[in-house]
Amino acid sequence: MDEKLKRLYEECVKELKTINIDISDKSKIGDINIKIANRNSKRYGCCKQIEPDKQYYHFIKRGYRKIKVYDKFFKHDIEICKWVMELDDKIIKNTIMHEIIHCMPNCNNHGKEFKLYANYINNNLGYDIKRLGNKEEDYKKSNIEYDSKENLSYKYKIKCKECGLIYYRKRLKKNFLKNYRCGKCNGKLELIENYEEPEKTISKPYYTYMLRCQDNSIYTGITTDIKRRMSEHFGKTDKCAKYTFNHDPKKLEGVWKSDNRILASKLEFHIKHLRKNQKEEILLKNNLSKFLKDKIDENKYTRIEKIV
Repeated sequence: MDEKLKRLYEECVKELKTINIDISDKSKIGDINIKIANRNSKRYGCCKQIEPDKQYYHFIKRGYRKIKVYDKFFKHDIEICKWVMELDDKIIKNTIMHEIIHCMPNCNNHGKEFKLYANYINNNLGYDIKRLGNKEEDYKKSNIEYDSKENLSYKYKIKCKECGLIYYRKRLKKNFLKNYRCGKCNGKLELIENYEEPEKTISKPYYTYMLRCQDNSIYTGITTDIKRRMSEHFGKTDKCAKYTFNHDPKKLEGVWKSDNRILASKLEFHIKHLRKNQKEEILLKNNLSKFLKDKIDENKYTRIEKIV
């Protein structure tokens, strides 16, 4: 273990004992191993849960499936990212405390139990443990120059409607904006205009397409070559989508051309969130603005009438 990380971790353990949280009690918490992450990830750190105690679990429902989730583990591997170790000691300890909470029973997510521990530690020890950190602010507090250009590699730019805090993400889950709130003020999130890609990428046109399957469902995707992509879907090659592999494609119904991948992905994202009857109306009347008025600029998309 890195000497600096070891010293700060031991300080955190001692501080927790002063407020009656003893993480050295292996019967309740399990073994904790902490190290610096090998990969220089953009996140602050992570806690990997190992060897679940199979006596403690609950079920969560996802669609029609019930998934068993374990609440307690015998081993925990905490990894702190390399770039975090360059920050002020208080910020590093704040990250360590965050990951230690994940080692507690029922705290392997950011739910109710996690928040109770976080609030208790914040109030008694003066920490600022939250679900998400603010990299730019933490760099400034540590008197380190923050390079805002590194966020250009992110695909999505998300803003809190309440406090205006900006988040950057490379991927966006289907119901992310519904299921997640701002880590700072608990406000609702919205997808806003993304960073533009470099000029060489912008010059390459992208297509957002809607493909009808044999069961009358509609698959939406993006591509730079419609003919090639359709041959992959209909031929069920190893590059075809998992959805069209399991749902036989029937007919390409609609294609919209845009200047770059960001615009194509944005349209794809919002179409996927529409109801089936709304998708059908878009295909029939070619009126994107009716359902996506506040989410996209319709002028940036051109419907391609002649399709393969």
